[in-house]
Amino acid sequence: MGTCIYYPLMALDSKIIDIALQLYKNNFFENINSVIDMGDQDLNISFTELKKKFLYYKINIDETFDRASVYPERPRLSSSVFWSKIGIKQTDRLDLEKLDRNSFDPINKFFKVNLNFPIDDQEKYQKYDLVTDFGNNEHPFNIVESYKTMHKLCKKNGYLFIHQAMFRGNGYYNFDPCFFENMAAVNKYECLHSSFVFQYPEGYFTTQLNSSILKLINLNGIKYIGIIYLFKKSNE
Repeated sequence: MGTCIYYPLMALDSKIIDIALQLYKNNFFENINSVIDMGDQDLNISFTELKKKFLYYKINIDETFDRASVYPERPRLSSSVFWSKIGIKQTDRLDLEKLDRNSFDPINKFFKVNLNFPIDDQEKYQKYDLVTDFGNNEHPFNIVESYKTMHKLCKKNGYLFIHQAMFRGNGYYNFDPCFFENMAAVNKYECLHSSFVFQYPEGYFTTQLNSSILKLINLNGIKYIGIIYLFKKSNE
């Protein structure tokens, strides 16, 4: 049997944190009181790198993040730690299984859900200001239901924050920008941000989402190509 080599995507990693902190600087999160992550997301970053980013944006790093000092060991900090630090009060997650976390990790609520099927609990519908998919929704085989659920969880005038694989992902699917742009068009999402991300062993860089750029990329040694979107759900 062959070995599948991929860049680990399902997490808040350096590039997503960079975008989130830039949004934080621009006061994007002032009216974001609730977030739910599709997937029990890890904070996939070392303490040294995270501290450097926080200092740049004048955010104090405290003992809540001490576990990151032993990264990449598990258990790792959850995404909820990061969201709480930038001021979001309700920081929920859902997944097939709950990962082990340290006792000080602020979970809020965890929902055990199989995303291949509709979520029956309609109290969760239109409940969240921000719904994220950072490398999660390509893992359920029924991907249509995954994105329908993401749409249902998001409030009107809420936001959908997506980071997915275009090349060398680790789920059932890789994505083309057309998938998300057609989904946005049908649902009348407003696109606030879109970009390609190119991951190499020594780091990453992002570009505008222009397919002609792909012709200029040398795929030798590349670990991963991803696409990032931030949508606003402006109607039901």
